[in-house]
Amino acid sequence: MDLLIRILFQLLFQVPIPRLIFVAVLPSVLLIRYVWKNDRLEPEPPKPVRSLVCLGVLSVVPVMGLEPGRPAALNALFEEDSPDPV
Repeated sequence: MDLLIRILFQLLFQVPIPRLIFVAVLPSVLLIRYVWKNDRLEPEPPKPVRSLVCLGVLSVVPVMGLEPGRPAALNALFEEDSPDPV
């Protein structure tokens, strides 16, 4: 168990950021490529697919900005003393 915790810690906190980004993006790129190559009847045009993928990646940026305030917002929503909504 201790070895598993050490491995998880190393994977989560000691891996360089570019490698984490690569590992996060790789499955979606492989899936898009697989579907694109096997879609013989009506293949999607490349330009809209690329632009949608880029917009999806860019949509993460505002969420990353909201992430630090998440615990405080969740605590405010789920306080024990708050009245039950009816």
